[in-house]
Amino acid sequence: MDLISHGLVGVVVGKGLNLDKKSWFLFVAACTLPDFDGVSILGGIDAVFQYHRGITHSITGIIVGSAILGLLYLVMTVRSPGFQKRDVLMMFSLFLAGAFGHLFLDLLTPWSMAILWPFSDARAVFDITSFFDPVFFAVFLSAAIIGYYRRDKKTWKVLTVVSLCLVSSFFGIRYYEKGVAISTVEEQTGEEVQALPTSLPHLWSVVAQTEGEKVWTYHIYTVNALSREILETRTVETLPLTDTAVEPPIDSPEKAASYSRKDGKIRAFLAKARLPVVEVTEAGEEGWQVLWYDAFMGDEPRHSGITARIGKDGTITVHYSLFPEAK
Repeated sequence: MDLISHGLVGVVVGKGLNLDKKSWFLFVAACTLPDFDGVSILGGIDAVFQYHRGITHSITGIIVGSAILGLLYLVMTVRSPGFQKRDVLMMFSLFLAGAFGHLFLDLLTPWSMAILWPFSDARAVFDITSFFDPVFFAVFLSAAIIGYYRRDKKTWKVLTVVSLCLVSSFFGIRYYEKGVAISTVEEQTGEEVQALPTSLPHLWSVVAQTEGEKVWTYHIYTVNALSREILETRTVETLPLTDTAVEPPIDSPEKAASYSRKDGKIRAFLAKARLPVVEVTEAGEEGWQVLWYDAFMGDEPRHSGITARIGKDGTITVHYSLFPEAK
């Protein structure tokens, strides 16, 4: 979920808990803590794919981060009148709750995370809402605005409870809609599918995947869960998404696609891509151009992608681009 929505949760809930200014500020920081890895954008889009939703989006990461905030709270308050050691433990628990809340909200979106790192690289995802949820955002923004103008403790408490109840109910509805979207496609096509959320609460992308010997195919259905209608269907084809060991010489498109996975940037991209597609074209005597993109972000390569130049001798040159040249 987007950083501003996470911050609004911290603002509203922190006020509802009647925290003092220092504690409230640190609690808001805890609610946005996992997104501190967003500074990776300074290293370019490739760094974002490699590091965002990485270590800081794991249970280990948020425990360490919450402990750092707890230490900062201790430094800020240890000389204050009435300071008690148990306050540090209580605030650490609140920071941990805020960071865990962030982790849970991100798990509801379509970008998977290795939450058990470093003990496991298995990635988890729930696919309930989009990266930016307008309903969730509107609920907490409205609560923040109302609380700001009312400026009393009771109002903040009521707003916190109401907001949490509203979004919990909303996510329950989205979970139900997800099941409706899946059953709508399965009943009409007989295919086994998965459903991915869109930014519009009633619309879902339902995907069926078929694996052929030469070509794999995604059938992507846009479904209105309220009317139980399939509004649009599109098909995206890709070379087989096999991860087999390949060594030079790289003398076929299939070998070029598999060999490109040796690169860490491409592995990082594929770890987050929901519907990976690979296109391979000859690059003259140099070898091959391998374009990976995510069909979930659109059916044309310009929407998201990473390009690798594969020499026939096995050299790899990789660069990301939000708008690689469409084929």
